[in-house]
Amino acid sequence: EFLKMNPQHTVPVLKHDDFVISESRAILAYVCQKFGGEKLYPVDSVQDLAIINQRMNFDLGILYKRVGDAVAPVCFGIRNTIPENEQKSLKEAMEWAEEYLTKSKYFAGDSITVADFSLIAAISTYESCMKGLPNLSEYPNITKWLTAMKSEMKGYAEAGQPGSDDFKNWFEKSYISEKEQTQDMTW
Repeated sequence: EFLKMNPQHTVPVLKHDDFVISESRAILAYVCQKFGGEKLYPVDSVQDLAIINQRMNFDLGILYKRVGDAVAPVCFGIRNTIPENEQKSLKEAMEWAEEYLTKSKYFAGDSITVADFSLIAAISTYESCMKGLPNLSEYPNITKWLTAMKSEMKGYAEAGQPGSDDFKNWFEKSYISEKEQTQDMTW
């Protein structure tokens, strides 16, 4: 049944009546357009919508991808560290995200939008993996934004935080710093 809805084998998938759509960002846009979420996805403002879409594409194609490239191999036990080239690549993406937040309180302006709902996944994953990444405090605008999102996003404490905590435990079971690896080699 699920594979008929989404042969890509990915989650999330939304089935609304006879309509099926996958990919979280597309689902966010659909739900807002279908159920009156104009404040989160203002389709009447072409420029505002363009910024929101750009931020969600930045998340999908750059930030979320680079976070995943850095931490997923550790979580799946493929390696125990994050290579320097992936650290640098992720740092570059985080710096771009930090820059976006110098212009406004939220990623796409002065009010929360679906772009913030999209980006919280990558940034909370980064936060969960700080044992192997630079501390989030290196990005003060992102830190301030994440703190605000955790209190402003209804249901984050019940739905988002437990997942972040689980991801942190999963990552930390496999991650071994280079310092720890060196200590293990000395007798």
